[in-house]
Amino acid sequence: DSKTQIVTIPRPGFPGQYYLFHGPAVEDGANPIYYSTIQITPNTVIPVSLNDTLPRPLLCWSAGEPITAVPHCNGRDYWLITSGSNMGSNNTNTYWYQRVFVYLVSPAGVTHPNGNSQLPAIYTTTDGCYFSETKASPDNSKIARAGQSGITIFDFDNQSGVLSNQQFINTNTGIYGCSFSPNNNVLYYSDLSTSQLFGLDLTLVNPTPVLIATTNPTSNFRDMQLGPDSALYLTRENQSFLDRVSNPNTISNPGYIANAVPLN
Repeated sequence: DSKTQIVTIPRPGFPGQYYLFHGPAVEDGANPIYYSTIQITPNTVIPVSLNDTLPRPLLCWSAGEPITAVPHCNGRDYWLITSGSNMGSNNTNTYWYQRVFVYLVSPAGVTHPNGNSQLPAIYTTTDGCYFSETKASPDNSKIARAGQSGITIFDFDNQSGVLSNQQFINTNTGIYGCSFSPNNNVLYYSDLSTSQLFGLDLTLVNPTPVLIATTNPTSNFRDMQLGPDSALYLTRENQSFLDRVSNPNTISNPGYIANAVPLN
């Protein structure tokens, strides 16, 4: 029951075909990320290949749940960004998942950004992240990674696939969901430890958390996603409604509404 993203992207160079990537559930122990190739026609969905394994570097004990995809600036390819453990065996350090992996998805398949290997480019983070969300900004220039004691923000080059200028916001609490505002200037995140929703003003050099809303531990904030109406929608545990942030571009007046959309 992987808690975060399942990612579907077009297979570059193969019209009508798509890749479906899905990560493991951390509760299941050491597992890779799997992907399937499917052909979609007007009348049916045809599996081309099922449950291929995404190659992992040596000493990566397991993949983490977070996974996201970013369009390449060439308009054809994609970047796949995942996470994994930074140790080679099942010990206490394994679970921090301090590695970020970047793959290029092109007509040649899923490869290293330079296309010369099936293995990804590897980055190491300050914080670990094994069951929370990783998100790209709408303009594809930044990547946010919710973690075990804060949130990490990278600059991202969608021409080269390079992550840079890592910035760690230490909350000393476990972060689960995250999402950028439509104008890329605000980053929202859900704090599992305090049952609160926060925002960060990314126009500031050193942003500090701004409290948006508080719930209770039995209905904690979880995943969040921008909608086609440019509002931000959030799930909460044990709830049959979506919450909504109506004006996510404006951190001083975001317009948070609890139980905004019924799910039944």
